[in-house]
Amino acid sequence: MSLGKVEAFRDNYPKLFEIPFNSTNKYQLSIHKHDMTRCLVVMKGAPERVINLCSKIRIGDKVHKMEDWKEVCIQTVDNLGSLGERVIGFCEGELPESEYPVGYKFSAEDLTFLEGNLVLVGLGSMIDPPRPGVPNAVELCRKAGIKVVMVTGDLPSTARAIARKVGIITPENLTREEIAKSRNINKDDIDPATCNAAVISGTELQELTTQELDWVLA
Repeated sequence: MSLGKVEAFRDNYPKLFEIPFNSTNKYQLSIHKHDMTRCLVVMKGAPERVINLCSKIRIGDKVHKMEDWKEVCIQTVDNLGSLGERVIGFCEGELPESEYPVGYKFSAEDLTFLEGNLVLVGLGSMIDPPRPGVPNAVELCRKAGIKVVMVTGDLPSTARAIARKVGIITPENLTREEIAKSRNINKDDIDPATCNAAVISGTELQELTTQELDWVLA
């Protein structure tokens, strides 16, 4: 379905403010003039970040409370990630005219305008397959006694799927999450020492003790 030319949309909704994507926020947002007096904020970024910032979700023509759909959204993101797909969340919000009229001076240091105003409008996923020669290179490294570790900005589920595709995690090895899922228990009930593969998020990495980091590297 065609909605018209991009240039026409940009002319009709001029950009008033922008925060470029960065690894700390994990999103990009811009604020546009919606009509003569109102502003509209639009955002795209890491799905877990976008979902947590939204208080509502739009399904069809209706808007619902996010709390009623949050687990469904998180599970959807995880399912897409497990297929090796990269997921992006999209949201928007019309800002209250009484607080944020056209002409208001927005600042990246004050993000209170996001609170309670964002509506999740969709999740998009894409496949960015590894280069064809990567699996063979990983196998050659393994035969040479070189351990391969992947560092990525992807979701843990996406990273795990890609690591399996290229042979970093081999079929006979399971992560804590995979063992827990197969036994239908919490991953915290699995002893990490019994696992031969690991996917560690950035947040978890910062909280690891030296001993725990040694285990991960081993």
